[in-house]
Amino acid sequence: MLAVRRLIRFDEGFEKEFEKYTVKRPDGGDFIAYANVEDDISITAVKPEPYWCCGYMTRGVNDTPAEEAFESISVDCRYTDRSGGWQDNLQEDWQQLTKFIRSGKDALSQEGYKRLCDKGYLYEDRVQPAVMRIKSSEDIVSAFFGGLNEKIAVPDEVAEFARKMDEQVINENKKHFPQHMHKTLEGYYSNCIGSGIMIPKVIEILLERGVLKPLSEIQKKAALSVLCINE
Repeated sequence: MLAVRRLIRFDEGFEKEFEKYTVKRPDGGDFIAYANVEDDISITAVKPEPYWCCGYMTRGVNDTPAEEAFESISVDCRYTDRSGGWQDNLQEDWQQLTKFIRSGKDALSQEGYKRLCDKGYLYEDRVQPAVMRIKSSEDIVSAFFGGLNEKIAVPDEVAEFARKMDEQVINENKKHFPQHMHKTLEGYYSNCIGSGIMIPKVIEILLERGVLKPLSEIQKKAALSVLCINE
């Protein structure tokens, strides 16, 4: 099975480092290709990965009237209780939730309202995902992702922990790759802090310190989900 992973850019420094190892093709391609070799061996007793994360699931509509525009992001990990992953993270769900916030449940179809309740996005007619409101004059995508970056600071403790995680992942992967690939691995796996695996780890630490409390079953349905709409 051959898979191609596009170059992911989280910040300028990471981009410059990673671009040393990507292949620049005449057709404009800029990526590293890699192959996964699979066999017919099945393993049933596998310990769940505690820092597994589905990645960032985004949905949004921006080329509509301001009252209909939205941007959403969700992450699944061991602290959430959702099934279906990105395949069940429907655009229509977030559109219906936006409509509920603006106009109430009477604006929804019976099926749409039931689905939001079944998913846990609505509970006792209260919206469960976090809601971020921006000025209607702002571009919703830029305000959402840019605003999050401006408001969230990364403590030195977390940055240092991410660096150590990078080292562990790099050293483990080096065991399975030839010497000439090691520099590529260092570039590829040197941005743990920008990946989803940091989310369950940070939550784990905050729970241990008592900063966060364990979520209720209904809260887990909408945990780590944010909806951004215009005021």
